[in-house]
Amino acid sequence: MKEVFNVDGDLFSKMVTVDVLVGNALLALLLIGVGRAVSIDKFLNANSDSVEKVKKKIEKYNMSIARIPNLTELIYILSIGFGVTGLCHLIADSLAPFILTNFPNLQKYSLTSTFFLVNCHFNHFWSYSFVFKNKKVRRCWCIKNW
Repeated sequence: MKEVFNVDGDLFSKMVTVDVLVGNALLALLLIGVGRAVSIDKFLNANSDSVEKVKKKIEKYNMSIARIPNLTELIYILSIGFGVTGLCHLIADSLAPFILTNFPNLQKYSLTSTFFLVNCHFNHFWSYSFVFKNKKVRRCWCIKNW
């Protein structure tokens, strides 16, 4: 954000400090609340039986389908991750100078930054992999034998 909005270093460090402190304080309150959920429910006269039933049902389902991946599968996952990251860097390293020379007005939107482009490409690859992994979505898009 500092590079995108050209914020002064002093102001940016103050913003980050406030952000971290407020975030940590809110997280502490949430964690305290989670630890005392039963007493908070009693104080508020809340009934959380249905939530507990759903939690138990989800836990039972997760335990029924859980399995530990073997080394081959872990290496496969890591190779896909590193391969997609390398591909994103390759695309961004060639696309950013092209945009800078041919479309200099897009610099104000940070489209000439390789960092920005790598993040965009990586997020797109991740989103597409999720979409194509989902069988219901594939069926809706009529993608057969994927």
